[in-house]
Amino acid sequence: MKVLGFSQGKLVPSSRFRLNSLIKELSYYEINLDVSYPLISAYPPVKNKLFRILWFITEYAYSFWRLRRGNNFSAVILQRELISTFATFEHLLNVPIILDVDDAVWLSREGNGINKIAKIADIIVCGNKFIADYFSQQGHQVVIIPTSVDIDKYKPNLKLASVTKEVVIGWSGTSSGFKYLYDIETALINTIREFKGVKIRIISDRRPNFKLLNNDDYEFVKWTTENEVSLIQGIDIGIMPILRDDWSNGKCSYKMLLYMACEKPVIATDFGMNNEVLSKGNVGIGVNSAEDWYEAFATLIKNSELRKEMGRTGRFVIEQDYSSTIIAEKLANVLKSISK
Repeated sequence: MKVLGFSQGKLVPSSRFRLNSLIKELSYYEINLDVSYPLISAYPPVKNKLFRILWFITEYAYSFWRLRRGNNFSAVILQRELISTFATFEHLLNVPIILDVDDAVWLSREGNGINKIAKIADIIVCGNKFIADYFSQQGHQVVIIPTSVDIDKYKPNLKLASVTKEVVIGWSGTSSGFKYLYDIETALINTIREFKGVKIRIISDRRPNFKLLNNDDYEFVKWTTENEVSLIQGIDIGIMPILRDDWSNGKCSYKMLLYMACEKPVIATDFGMNNEVLSKGNVGIGVNSAEDWYEAFATLIKNSELRKEMGRTGRFVIEQDYSSTIIAEKLANVLKSISK
C-alpha cells in the first residue's frame, strides 16, 4: 500500500512526530509512506507584503502539482492545509483521504480552510479528544490517535542527567510558545532566588524576551535536530505551562511526552490533554495557579528520589501508550480500513 503524506515542513512537529517517525513502523504492515513538503513554506514570510504575495502565488501553484501526484497513491494523509489556513486543490483528489489534526486549527480564520478539507475527508485522525469532539459535532467520522514517540531515540541517559549538583528545569519548544513561559515567569524567578544550584534551560529557535528574568538567570540553547535529545536528557524537571483556552485545549501534550520518554518528571498545567496524561500515573505534578508552580518546583527540587520515581513511571506510560510501534499499528488499521 502506497500512501502520500502532505506535510507543512520537514521541521514542523506534526510532520516529524506524526508522519516521519512512523515510516519505518508502517513498513512492517506493508504500508509505504512517502512525505511531500512545501516548496518554500506552508507559512507566510514575515518580510514585506511583496514577498508574501510572491510566496502565496508560488506555493498555491505548487500545491496543484503536489495534490495531483497524490492521485497516484492508494491513499493520502493531509496534515492541516497545504498553505496555512487556506484550502487549495484538495478537492481534486480522487483517492481515500485522511485528515490528520493535532491542534485546534479551526480557530484560525474561522476554520474556513480546514473545514473545507474536512468535508472531503474519509476520516479525520485527531490528536486528542477535544479535537475529535469538534469534528464529530460537524458530522465527520473521527478516530483519536495520539502523537507517537520514538522510544529508541528519546530515552534516558543517566550520564547526562544530573552530572552536577545543579537541578535543571527545562522547557523545549518553538518561540511561538513563549507566551506560556511568560505566564509563569514570576514562579521561575522566585524559584531560582529561593533555591541555590537551580538552573533554567530554554531550548528554542530564539531567545525569549522575559520581563523579570535576565539573560544571566537562565540558559538559552538554540534548538537543532541534533541536540534536542541530549538537551532533554540533561534536564531534571520538564515543564509544560499552557493557558486555559481553546487553543491550549487542542494541544497534544507533546512536550510532556518527550520529557517522560527521557525519564524526566513533569510539571504541567492541569488542563486539556495534559490532565489525561497526568492521570495515567505518578508522572509529575499538575498545577492550576501561579502559586502551584512555585510549590511544584519546590517539591521536586527538594526530593531527588521523587523525581526518579516519577521519571520511571513516565517512561513506562510512554512505552505502554505512546510508542511509535503502538501508534503505527493504530494508523495502519485506519489506512487499511479506507483504502480501495
